[in-house]
Amino acid sequence: MNDAELISDFLNGDKNAFELLFSRYNREVFYLVKTFVNNTEEAKDITQDAFIKAFNNLKNLNDRTKFKSWLFTIGVNLAKDRLKMRKKTTDEGLELIRTDDDPHDNIIKDSLAREVNSAIKKLPERQADVIRLRALDEMSFKEIAQILNIKETTVRTNFHFAIKGLRDLIFAKEENT
Repeated sequence: MNDAELISDFLNGDKNAFELLFSRYNREVFYLVKTFVNNTEEAKDITQDAFIKAFNNLKNLNDRTKFKSWLFTIGVNLAKDRLKMRKKTTDEGLELIRTDDDPHDNIIKDSLAREVNSAIKKLPERQADVIRLRALDEMSFKEIAQILNIKETTVRTNFHFAIKGLRDLIFAKEENT
């Protein structure tokens, strides 16, 4: 069944239909949110909140074929709200899949991840959002445009300037050391 059919079934009283939507997208929403908050427990909480919000507002979704991007938008907005509520940002690096092959490689990867994460935090908010969704979540420009509710050309422009900004920030740091 596609999303639109599951939504119709849910709105007609079949509560199991929403469970199928949950199982279909739970993981994706979690990983998307985690790229914003960089904390597993917070990402779990926000993912749960996103599904609760979707559950309570599903009747208001006009285009049922866009459930996924609508749900992702909810998740991104909740993650951004959580970040705004934080009094102090953490300096944790982006989590990388670790290998036990060479501990020295892991140190280098962790250092690089911290440096990139620090640079992303210095970008304007829109550029940081676009770079997270494009580079970390591997979303298309079209998907990002839907989630952020902006034009695809605006996404491409922000991505271009985010890459340029990251280059400037990272290489400027190297020149100063």
